[in-house]
Amino acid sequence: MFWRGNPTTGAGAAGRDWPRNGSLLRGKVHKKIKGDDWLEVSEWQQAGTKGFVSGEGKNLWVPFSQGGTLLHEIKG
Repeated sequence: MFWRGNPTTGAGAAGRDWPRNGSLLRGKVHKKIKGDDWLEVSEWQQAGTKGFVSGEGKNLWVPFSQGGTLLHEIKG
């Protein structure tokens, strides 16, 4: 999975440390932009590490699906 830019403005993502499978992402959900739901990431924890990294101001977005589900909600 890799960062996408803002789907509403087209502004590119400012992050190269892409989240690997199993990473934890936090942020704001945006419903139905260009046919999909998107997460605007405010912080993430790379798989296999401890602690979250700030994504504020970096324009980091991830679609909920891409030919299959990319993001899964963690309950609890």
